Amino acid sequence: MNKKMQLVVAAVLGLFTALMVGSYVNSIESKYSLGVKKVPVLVSKRYIDAGQLITPDDIEIKEVPAQYLQPKAIQGEKDLLTKTGGILYMVAVPIDKGEQILGTKLFPLGEGTGIGAVIPPAFRAVTIAAEKVDVANILLPGNKIDIIGVFEYDDDKGKTHEEAITLLQNVLVLSVGKAVIGSIREVIYKSKQEAEKALARAQQEGAGNIAVGIAVTPPQAELLTLAKAKGIISYALRTVGDETIYDLEGVSMQKLFAAYGGKKDEDSSYLKKMRQQQEETLKMLKKYKYVK
Repeated sequence: MNKKMQLVVAAVLGLFTALMVGSYVNSIESKYSLGVKKVPVLVSKRYIDAGQLITPDDIEIKEVPAQYLQPKAIQGEKDLLTKTGGILYMVAVPIDKGEQILGTKLFPLGEGTGIGAVIPPAFRAVTIAAEKVDVANILLPGNKIDIIGVFEYDDDKGKTHEEAITLLQNVLVLSVGKAVIGSIREVIYKSKQEAEKALARAQQEGAGNIAVGIAVTPPQAELLTLAKAKGIISYALRTVGDETIYDLEGVSMQKLFAAYGGKKDEDSSYLKKMRQQQEETLKMLKKYKYVK
């Protein structure tokens, strides 16, 4: 092969190599540009607890790589509101700060949704009776409560005992009277305050006892049903965002009056502990001039 032919072959091979390299670089650039393509998505500005109404004030728009957009994520503020600008959704499960707003974590406000549509998966709805005066302006659908039972029983010696025990903790309230999560008759509210007032008005309808619907697991439903049949059931309202499960001993009349009846040492120590907690509380209150 003469030198001229060698130059021609070298030129052809060089051109082929350049084309191959260029094609590879283009494919890498195309893949990279696809990977960094960003899309808008709604994320929460703060922690939003279950049962709270969600508005544009609770969210902000951020751009994320397309591959990080979660399924069912809401991408526009207009998707949170009705055509007239009213509130459209309530939060079904807690949403953390910075978390993408997913349609699967929301349920629509509107007539006809009923309580069955808002029961969390694998849970059951059970009702407890509450006095209207105890519930009015205090308990709303979406709140979290602890369930407390008071029982009277006889021991093996025939002695009667009374005891209060916390049966369930961090329980979601699904309904209060006629007010059910997701069942506002007309969604025309421009603010949370208006919507919450509507819920409060709905809950106050009726007289006497009010049925409070709560979400529990099947084993908890069995426990609560037995407790309702054998004792007195009450509740304690939790602050928003408090999901702590506390290790509680329960309290009995024997423990309360241990110091006066010469009861067991462990009962006396329990009463001493309670008094110490009361003294610490009083000291704290005095600092803020709530107690003279």
